Amino acid sequence: MLLRCLLSFGEYEPPRSDFRPGCDGSLLNLRQFLCPSPESPAGKEHFLLLQRALESLSQEGRNAATTEELENLLSHAAKRWLNDREERHELTWRWYFARYAAMRPDFCAAELPRSEQGKYAYVRGVNPYKTFEWMQLEKKTCGGRHWNPFLRTVCVRAWEEGAAEPVWDETASPCRLLLPGGLCLTMNECAWILSPADDGKKTSAEDGRAILERLCALHSELDKEGYLPVPGKDSEEGVDYRRIQGHQSRRYDTTDRIALILPVVKALSDME
Repeated sequence: MLLRCLLSFGEYEPPRSDFRPGCDGSLLNLRQFLCPSPESPAGKEHFLLLQRALESLSQEGRNAATTEELENLLSHAAKRWLNDREERHELTWRWYFARYAAMRPDFCAAELPRSEQGKYAYVRGVNPYKTFEWMQLEKKTCGGRHWNPFLRTVCVRAWEEGAAEPVWDETASPCRLLLPGGLCLTMNECAWILSPADDGKKTSAEDGRAILERLCALHSELDKEGYLPVPGKDSEEGVDYRRIQGHQSRRYDTTDRIALILPVVKALSDME
C-alpha cells in the first residue's frame, strides 16, 4: 500500500541509473526503489521532490482516525492519480507499477516463492531513459534468472481472467511467455511481439506461423510480423517499433499496454 501511494504522488521520476530494491517491503528498500542515490546532485534534487510527495501523502491522510480509514483515504488518492493520468493519456512506468499489483515488490513478497521474489533494475547497457526496460532479478546480480515485470503482469492477469495458462519460460533471453498454439510473447519499449516458439521442431514452428496468421486476421492491430504496437510518446518522431535504436526510448504510453495485449492472449485460448 505504501509503495503504491508513493508512486501515485508528486511529479518526480527516479534518477535514470541502475538500481535494485529488495522485495521485502521495508522502508529502506522502498526508499531505494524511489530514490536510490540521494547523495548525488541529481539525487538531491529528486529527493526534494520525493519529500514533497511524502508531505502530500501525509496531508491526504491527516484526518484518518483508524488504520482502515487511512488505507481507504490513500487508496482513493492513488485511484485519483491513476484516473487523472489515464484521462491525460500519459501512462509512465510509474502508472503501471501503481496500477498493477503484480508489478510491485509487495506482490512478489506475498505471492511468489522465495526464489522468485527478486529485485529490480533497469536493463544494463541501454539508454538510461529507457524506463520501460526493466528486469526483475532472482538475486542481486544479472547473472541469475530474471523476468520482465510487464510480461509477469500479463501472465498473472491471464490466469485471473481464465485464459489458457501461459507458461513462463525461465530459460529464454529475452524473457518470454509461452502461449497456446505454439506462440510466445515478448516485448520491447514500443510493442508486444508474438512469434513462433521455436523449439527446434519444424512442425511446431509451422503451426505457430499458421496460428499467428489466423490471429492477425482477428486482430487488425497486429501486423504480419506479429508486432502489436503500443501507442505512446517517444523520445523523437519516427521511431520504428520493430527496430528501436539505442538512443531512442518510450517516454510514456497513451494506451494501457497490459489491457491492449490481454484480448489477444485470451483469443489464443479460444482458438485452441
